[in-house]
Amino acid sequence: MKSKRDYLNQIGFYVVIMISCGAIFLTGLWHGGFFPFGDRSMLLWDMQLQYIDYFAYFKEALSGNVGILYSFTKSLGGNMISLWSFYLMSPFNLFILLFSKENLQSFVVLASGLKMAMCGLTMGIYLKQRFQKLLPWQIWIFAVSYAFMEYNLLQISNLMWIDGVYMLPLVLLGVYRYVTQRRHGLLVGTVAASILFNWYSGYMVCLFACLYFLYEKLRSFDWRWRGNLNAYIKSTLGFAGRMLLGVGLTMPLFLPNIMQLTNGKGSFSMEIFHPEFTCTQGQFLRGFFVFEWGKNGEVAVAPGILMLLLGIAFFLNRRISKRERGYTFLFLGFMLFSVLFGPLNCIWSGLRFVYSYLYRYGFVVLFLLLYLAAVQTESLMEKYGRAAEKKKAAARIVSAVCVTWVLCETLFNLSYIYQRLYGVDINEYKTYTAAEEKLTDEIKEREDAAFYRVDTTDSRCGTGNNLNTVLNESMAYGYSSINHYCSTFDYNTNVFISKLGYSDYDMMSVFDYPILSSDALLGVKYMVSESECPGYEKTEIGDGTRTVYENPYSLGLGVKAEASVTEPVKETNPFLYQNQLFTNILGEETPLYGAAAYSKTEQENMVEYSFTAPENRGIVYAYITTETDKEDVHLFVDGEDRGNYTSWMAYKVFPVCEADGKEHQIQLRSDSALSRVEDVQIYTLDLDVLASVSDTLNQESMETTQFEDGVVSGTYESAEEGKLLLNIPYDAGWEIKVNDEKITPETMENCLMVIPVSQGENQIELRYKLPGLIPGLFTALLAAVVLLILQLRERSAWRASGCRKDAKSCAVHFQEKV
Repeated sequence: MKSKRDYLNQIGFYVVIMISCGAIFLTGLWHGGFFPFGDRSMLLWDMQLQYIDYFAYFKEALSGNVGILYSFTKSLGGNMISLWSFYLMSPFNLFILLFSKENLQSFVVLASGLKMAMCGLTMGIYLKQRFQKLLPWQIWIFAVSYAFMEYNLLQISNLMWIDGVYMLPLVLLGVYRYVTQRRHGLLVGTVAASILFNWYSGYMVCLFACLYFLYEKLRSFDWRWRGNLNAYIKSTLGFAGRMLLGVGLTMPLFLPNIMQLTNGKGSFSMEIFHPEFTCTQGQFLRGFFVFEWGKNGEVAVAPGILMLLLGIAFFLNRRISKRERGYTFLFLGFMLFSVLFGPLNCIWSGLRFVYSYLYRYGFVVLFLLLYLAAVQTESLMEKYGRAAEKKKAAARIVSAVCVTWVLCETLFNLSYIYQRLYGVDINEYKTYTAAEEKLTDEIKEREDAAFYRVDTTDSRCGTGNNLNTVLNESMAYGYSSINHYCSTFDYNTNVFISKLGYSDYDMMSVFDYPILSSDALLGVKYMVSESECPGYEKTEIGDGTRTVYENPYSLGLGVKAEASVTEPVKETNPFLYQNQLFTNILGEETPLYGAAAYSKTEQENMVEYSFTAPENRGIVYAYITTETDKEDVHLFVDGEDRGNYTSWMAYKVFPVCEADGKEHQIQLRSDSALSRVEDVQIYTLDLDVLASVSDTLNQESMETTQFEDGVVSGTYESAEEGKLLLNIPYDAGWEIKVNDEKITPETMENCLMVIPVSQGENQIELRYKLPGLIPGLFTALLAAVVLLILQLRERSAWRASGCRKDAKSCAVHFQEKV
């Protein structure tokens, strides 16, 4: 039995690992001139485009300023549970309370360092418990190698996935304890924590844990006795039950998350099983030696030269049984084949294709490589341990060389990757955030209405090509918008927004250019822009660079609609689509847009459309249908470069000019030959018709008294029985009451809700209740009761076997029992 001194020494050793990892991380920051030693931040790729705004939302949610389960800052409004489950449940995110919104980049640095130190700590705990013969310095180099493996250094841009990295060793320690001692508390608890902290990386951890369990059982399994097979099956079923218990404990969060994911990326496709290879042999091999980012096809599984050599030596070590080496070869071979073979790669990636941040499960492959290196090192200690005790000077030299090598290699890799990838100026974000908060506050002070939406044509990461790549600022600054970008999207909302003409991309809600009629329909009342917005009126609000414009045609939250509002619109032309959409709402022909005649001129790398604009009160818009996947096709309007028109997140409908009666030209240009380009669609928006539509609908609109995340109420006076179109996307979680009577809504275009109203005054109330929450709570309660019963049985068995005082003999007892 361990003494109090032993426990203190062990805790002290773990503290040393964490402090060492922290010191290494800080050294890398200092060398690269990162905060707090310089002005460089660690915002990169999606961390800059998405997550930093999620963190701002998280801070506001903890402060009670925005909704947790539902928020109107997410596109037109949406369920937030999947966003929480995927991005925001890490316990380290609580440190965000220490930082202001302008200093969230500093939080990213702190969370990154803490998570890497945590990776080192949990790996140290696993190795200390799993490999009894490893010396402290040996455990230290493995822990440091795990904490600063290439995967972690690259995934700071996807910080939420590192929670799975530090949980993996604890889950596998739980597996080992279950296999050797039949103790399941750690296994169940760590499985639950892995899923709660980040279900996506938790899925990979659990999948690897199942394989690791089979490996641990097989390497010690004796096939000579039939009784052992029965015990093996019983143990496997018991393990599966404990894994399910861990999952069951997470159901209050995980079940609503799964239900929500079916509206977006959670949709399953059998196409993932199409047999193909994900990379070439050269790309695969370079992933073990070259510091390359997986976007070029290389898998980031470089464990370090020393660890790689030890791993290779494992298979050449005759002291290790052929059976163990054989099972290990199969295990490692399967994991490496998963990297190469498309269907397996998709299974590891969450049963779906991934097109960026390839090999997201790379950390489990790296763990296995380090595990083999640890087994080999323990074998060397068994062989040379006594000789090392006699030749202490030589042993010290070997340990010093190994520690120095790993430390230098780690610092080099860290500095190399940090210098190569990260480095956005920290002051840019601070300045932009302060200005954006000021603009938002001024809009809120100016506007008295409960409902309105705000959007922007410019963001802090503008590409210079009129592409708005940051789509979540509404979440950061607390206003309703159209824009939204995340992996947990609402498909029907995105499709509707795309049909209105904003973008061809239906996996996110993209807003680059204002479309006056679409903006009016969706209640966009204010536009923040560096340039004038056609049809909008300039306000007094601005910051010297950007100005706030007001849409005089924006509609309210609820407007009168005719019975035809729920009829599907089959038009694919965005202008004719809107004509039909407003016709269905009003119940009469509504020609908002009229087509313009044009001529077309084609060359090898250019196509030009010329037309004469009508002379009336209107705005000319255009849309060009292309089938090119080239990313160097630029749009020119009257000689003005409007930016890239065919790239990812590019706009669809764009304003050309006012209806001035003059001739205008639209061109698509490329540095190389253009592939197929369809004819342009040029239409003029009649502002007089739009004004008439706006006046008609706003005269018979709902008076909104409350518009908050998850709670909406208002009154609507109707001259007759009819329908009311709500500017809120349908979601099964909405409980809707009209005059205290629950109703089931219909939808317009599978998106906006349509509710029945009676003649006279209608009291309308909407409250959001998270789908799946109650069943999830019951499931978690049941899992907790079963776990408690198993814990009591386990404790009783330990006491009966006399294992309470001697854990080592208890482990032997349970192994013999199996």
